[in-house]
Amino acid sequence: MDSDKSTFQPIDLVGKVIIKVQLGDDIRKVLIHNESITYDELLLMMQRIFNGKLTANDDLTIKYKDEDGDLVTVFDSQDLSFALQTSRVLKLQVFMNNLSYQERLKSKLNPDELKKTIARNKRCCDMVIRYN
Repeated sequence: MDSDKSTFQPIDLVGKVIIKVQLGDDIRKVLIHNESITYDELLLMMQRIFNGKLTANDDLTIKYKDEDGDLVTVFDSQDLSFALQTSRVLKLQVFMNNLSYQERLKSKLNPDELKKTIARNKRCCDMVIRYN
């Protein structure tokens, strides 16, 4: 019997971790070969994975889903190490603390409309202040 080359072959996960990461509605999966990755290395990896969506200047919060389904913040390498010990598949979510990706995308697409909206909002705020 000929072996079918399209047959799924299991991946040897010894010393490896699968990271499934979400930024907004974009989800990526990556296999890392070094489970002793540092927090700074993880940040660089996120910038590479989401190239064009994240920059070195973005203020990020990274969270992982624990065994209860709760989102737990990864603050440093120690938190990351603990998260990696819990599962061979680490499910991460990336949150941008500064402008969101969607907000940056909107402002890049139409800066004039963004300026008009800001001006309109300012006028509304001024009117509310005057009438209160």
